[in-house]
Amino acid sequence: MIAVGERCTADSPVRGVLDASVAARWFIPEQANDATEVLLEAVRHSDGDSVQRPMFVVPEIFFAEVMSAVTKQCRGAELLASCADAIARLPVDRVPSEQTPVQLYLEMVGQRVGAYDAIYAAIALEAGLPLLTADAGLFRALRKPPWVVLFE
Repeated sequence: MIAVGERCTADSPVRGVLDASVAARWFIPEQANDATEVLLEAVRHSDGDSVQRPMFVVPEIFFAEVMSAVTKQCRGAELLASCADAIARLPVDRVPSEQTPVQLYLEMVGQRVGAYDAIYAAIALEAGLPLLTADAGLFRALRKPPWVVLFE
């Protein structure tokens, strides 16, 4: 697992709650950076490993959020189809909406964390996993906790 502050490489084992802000950068070249590319390489290296458990935990809204971000930046049907196919194949455990830890969610919203972002944060806290995000605003809203890995 990537530790906070640890430099990740393509060989680093990764497990965490994946924020849509990271995955969207994989499909929007202008927003990609070295850190998000390293994580994407880790995903590519795990492809086809049926023994390995999923790398990421995501809420149900993840797929809609990634597609929304990509659609805002690009309207090409081919890119959108490719994006939809790629995120459908990501190694993830999906958390149904009804399994969102409500009390933790409400605490996050009470700290002025956005409604969707609070879902990711609550799931990460409940699961004891790092939140992997490229959203510096979310990182600041959460008051820069040690359980968040910022891919900037």
